[in-house]
Amino acid sequence: MKLEEVERLIGQHYGTDEYDWHEWKYEVGTESIDVVGLGVVTVVDEYGGEGQGDEYWIAFRVEFAEGPIRFFRMNGYYASYDGGTFDGPFEEVQPVEKTITVFEVVR
Repeated sequence: MKLEEVERLIGQHYGTDEYDWHEWKYEVGTESIDVVGLGVVTVVDEYGGEGQGDEYWIAFRVEFAEGPIRFFRMNGYYASYDGGTFDGPFEEVQPVEKTITVFEVVR
């Protein structure tokens, strides 16, 4: 299935307005949802909001009725005066595990 069709079907689950994408943020950590015409969709992660800069997105795991499991992300931005907006792009992604080093205060 093409990227545009996946975006359309996920986007239509709650409505057709760009603000309807926000409903998906409430689905993080909940049960999977059967999206008509697509398959089983699970919100696997989300990022963004107050105090986290302007980066703002939701990541989906899609189990197609026929075919492999694929991952997608709807991107947007966050602005303190306006809140979060999902205005795209919608893109196919893959989970990649990374190791990071952080520096903590010695007590």
